[in-house]
Amino acid sequence: MDISYWISSTPKTNYPILEKDMEAEVCIIGGGLVSAVTAYLLTKSGKEVIILEREQVGMGVTGNSTAKLTSQHGLFYQYLNNEFGFDFAKKYLDSNQEATSLAKKIIEEEQIDCDFEIQDSYVFTTSKQEAEKIAQEVSIVKKLGLNAEYLTKIPLPLKNILASIRFPDQAQLHIRKYLLSLFEIVNKRGGKIFEHTKVLDAERNLDGFTVYTKNHKINAKKVIMATHYPIINFPGFYFLKMYQGKK
Repeated sequence: MDISYWISSTPKTNYPILEKDMEAEVCIIGGGLVSAVTAYLLTKSGKEVIILEREQVGMGVTGNSTAKLTSQHGLFYQYLNNEFGFDFAKKYLDSNQEATSLAKKIIEEEQIDCDFEIQDSYVFTTSKQEAEKIAQEVSIVKKLGLNAEYLTKIPLPLKNILASIRFPDQAQLHIRKYLLSLFEIVNKRGGKIFEHTKVLDAERNLDGFTVYTKNHKINAKKVIMATHYPIINFPGFYFLKMYQGKK
């Protein structure tokens, strides 16, 4: 089985298992990048945070990701504009741009060594039909406020490229170095991280929520679901009833 470079080039974690009932202002379910950044920001503002991870932090989607920070997700903005309107598409673009800026700010402030680099991002094609779609994408992205560029050559050793869209000032990093550093900061601030602690359910109560594991529970004012797939079936949300299985 192939192992992600981000995982193979970083040490495994050894956070404890939850062994008693606890309380916190915020309970975060999941130990990926969303959890790490959220816990970092919450503990920075003085919140009491508990993170519960079923296995080990940063070993799932985050540890097996492309580790790029980009607002470019294929040819997506023409679709967003057509289906949901200009304002929606702009909010989507702006939120992605702000996320990269936030990562850069955190890395600089905390002096995190995670191979962070500003890079351009490209989507390209060798098809005449797709070239027209790229031209349309460049047009809408410029209207949304990003200085995208239409190119017929890109700095990669590839042949027969007819068209490309360039997003400037995107980023790449060693995603697990970043995540592990964030969790170390959270831990030093008093945030509590528990591994090998599977959450079975969460219920609303008079004071907030109760999160249940196999043997213990967490009472929290707020709960943040930061898992790959949702683990709780809210009434009527049948599309959320998903699970992963091994072949």
